[in-house]
Amino acid sequence: LQHSTPPYPAHVAAATLRLSLRISLPLAEGSVVGVVMAACARTRLHCRKKPLQLLVFASVLVLGTWIGVEGFSSAGTGVAGLKTLALRPVSLRPHQSRRQNPYTVNGRCNARFSSLRMNKGGEDEDEDGASQTRDKASLQRKVAVNLKLGYKQLFAPRIKLSIPAAAASLIGASVVLPAILLFSALSFLPADDVMGGASPLQQDVAIFENILADLDAAYVDKVPTEKLFETGVQAMLSSLDPYTEFENKKGKADLEIQTFGRYGGVGLSISEDWKVSPKGVQEKDKSSVRVMNALQGYAFESGIRPGDHIFAIDGASIQGKTVGEVADRLHGEPGTDVQVTFKRDGEAAPREAVLHRRLIRIRDVPLAMAVGAPDKGIGYIKLGGFAVDAGPEVKSAIAALQKNAGRKLSALVLDLRGNPGGLLSSAVEVAENFLPPETTVVTTRGRSGDMTLQYKTKRKPILSPETKVVVMTDGGTASAAEIVTASLQDHDRAIVIGQKTFGKGLVQQVAELPFETSLKFTVAKYYTPSGRCIQSVDYNKEDIASKEAAEREREGVGGGSRFRIVESGFGGGRKVDERERKTFVTSGGRKVRDGGGIEPDLQLVKQQSTELELQLASQNAFENFAAAFAAKHPDQVSEKLIWRDTKVVTSEVYDAFVAFTLDQLQSGFELRTRFDSALADLGEAFKSSGYESLQAEAQQLEAKARAALQADFHTRQQAIGQRLEDAIRARVEPEALRLAHALQYDKELEAAVKAATDEAGYEKLLAKGTIVGQPPDVDKVLAASVSSSAARSKGGPDSLFPPSPSAQ
Repeated sequence: LQHSTPPYPAHVAAATLRLSLRISLPLAEGSVVGVVMAACARTRLHCRKKPLQLLVFASVLVLGTWIGVEGFSSAGTGVAGLKTLALRPVSLRPHQSRRQNPYTVNGRCNARFSSLRMNKGGEDEDEDGASQTRDKASLQRKVAVNLKLGYKQLFAPRIKLSIPAAAASLIGASVVLPAILLFSALSFLPADDVMGGASPLQQDVAIFENILADLDAAYVDKVPTEKLFETGVQAMLSSLDPYTEFENKKGKADLEIQTFGRYGGVGLSISEDWKVSPKGVQEKDKSSVRVMNALQGYAFESGIRPGDHIFAIDGASIQGKTVGEVADRLHGEPGTDVQVTFKRDGEAAPREAVLHRRLIRIRDVPLAMAVGAPDKGIGYIKLGGFAVDAGPEVKSAIAALQKNAGRKLSALVLDLRGNPGGLLSSAVEVAENFLPPETTVVTTRGRSGDMTLQYKTKRKPILSPETKVVVMTDGGTASAAEIVTASLQDHDRAIVIGQKTFGKGLVQQVAELPFETSLKFTVAKYYTPSGRCIQSVDYNKEDIASKEAAEREREGVGGGSRFRIVESGFGGGRKVDERERKTFVTSGGRKVRDGGGIEPDLQLVKQQSTELELQLASQNAFENFAAAFAAKHPDQVSEKLIWRDTKVVTSEVYDAFVAFTLDQLQSGFELRTRFDSALADLGEAFKSSGYESLQAEAQQLEAKARAALQADFHTRQQAIGQRLEDAIRARVEPEALRLAHALQYDKELEAAVKAATDEAGYEKLLAKGTIVGQPPDVDKVLAASVSSSAARSKGGPDSLFPPSPSAQ
């Protein structure tokens, strides 16, 4: 280092730092190149083809070498600088004239400072001796210090670096180039070597990505990678439980509608349209879509009814459009309008309607009304889901019933049948309308202890504590609906009537994913206030019987393909065994059990749909007759039906329905059963095995099944007539009115109303020591639906309620 003035320690440090930065920064650039390339390889952005790999490797090598050389050149160690260097140690001394006294500043002597002169042995010498020693000893240094130098003299002097050329070559050859080669080589190693230190999760992700990439690049036919990805992900998630799902863009939108109960649209529910061909076969009608439901307050007010056929939107035909494409054209920005052109059965001229796009709100409480005798003061609330507004809607319904009861509301029937659940927070809000503050509603427990949460009520209930509560359930009551049911049962606030619930005790969480997708996955189990988990299936345990049956099927034992026993797709889960169920105690001392869903306090027999009813529904027989009946009798199917309690489906109308349905050319209905194909295969199997007589018996069995199916038209006339009544009324009445009209035929609701009005029986079910879930005599339950109130009040043989716990 050569200076125009004597150097100081601070001066030397500043110059050294400046020089170090000028050398290290360009070298760091070369290192960063290698680091970035290695990171790229880590994230799988690597070259899979060897020729391209070698080309990129060479390019990075040249680039790194150039950066290194450029860095030395910018630091003053370029070719021009190397020519002036010699193989000698660096000399750090002041550059000055021989005529100038090195111990003076501006020609004046400074007596306070002396020179520091050191030879190899550390002995002091005079100035002449020091000069001679400096010429002979290569490691000798001389530093002159003058602390009175000004600020400019400390930082202003120029710095020049002198490094031997051999040293520069050695550094470049031994440090820079090997570093570049190392980083570059690591960046382009084969994938297996690069991911060798990765975690098992990273390796699995890399393998899955490679599989998709290879199929996309080299499969014999072009494959939709998006479909492959969703299929693979759904198969992976379904091995855990049926509630852990990947939601694509459309699935996420549907999930948000279920969660928030709102969407932007016109309030229509549509499906594919169909028609009956001249040969009596139902075919798709691609020229239109069929209206299945028109929400009251939205499209219903514009004149559109279920059964209408929409064939144009804003004057443009929808010929060949899918239901999704038509729905997209109906959707739009709230506040805008859309014009639809549609046909109605029995009318020659098409109709037009202008629909207003707005934020559609799907109500969780479609119906709230008084039931039973007017002087009894019994309210009824139908709760269909648990979206964000479920709690406030139930609260408003209770307030309206209490206001309009005319007297004190003595009992409330909460109908949760068919309720699939929803938000956990909404379940807590609904329970708050019945339970006092600081009452535990549910507890969730995750994989670790810190994921345990307890949910309690915070507000005073709107329903009076003196009002009796009856909750109606069935096999479709699940999730959040079970939370509400269990909380009211465990705190002895209500009796439960109906059938055992579904048994879903798992809690899901929705995680946002890129590209407008999401993941819904199970994060915890929930436990009722008494401490029980009502989950009916354990997905961590295999169903041994099903597994063994599947093994026999794979080994060719157990029949043809039509009789296969399919393995469970949800991690080999099995139902909770009765012997594994534990007993818990409610707040009032009643005994309840976990696992297998919630057992009602009073079990009722569920009337199952027959094969004929299922076939009539699946083949659109009710809708087809309703369309034909409305076209033929417009005076009977009109707005006059609203609030009429008289039946539309008389015996004459029902007979016409049977005749219409059995005429396949007219209705398109084919009298068949689910067993037809199996029986036909069985007959062919007998024939191929040489048992022709057994084949004839299989054909006779098939004929008997069809005869029994046709006989159900008369044995199940009441149930089929109720479905037909609803299909006809749907063409003129909104959903809430149809639900209210159907309640008069609901035998389970009749039993619930009777349970609410029987004071003694109600208290008996809530008595301490009662074992919940013990089924009463079925005959007594059915007889109770038609028994007199006097017999019920005495608790006699026709009473709806079982004997006391002591008698049992």
